[in-house]
Amino acid sequence: MQIVNDGETAVDMTGWRLVDVADGSPEFTFPSLLLAPDQAVRVYTNEIHPEWGGLSFGRGSSI
Repeated sequence: MQIVNDGETAVDMTGWRLVDVADGSPEFTFPSLLLAPDQAVRVYTNEIHPEWGGLSFGRGSSI
């Protein structure tokens, strides 16, 4: 999943959550993260890509 800040000010995403609305699982809570204008971050299923923020659900199966 990719999230882009297309606004004009930075957004503090610390504590924001991604939740499967169907059953509430899986859930991902963002660590300390300030997303600058025009910056993007990606959250992967079970991979770590530092160039995209290094964020992962840490699950062995696709979401």
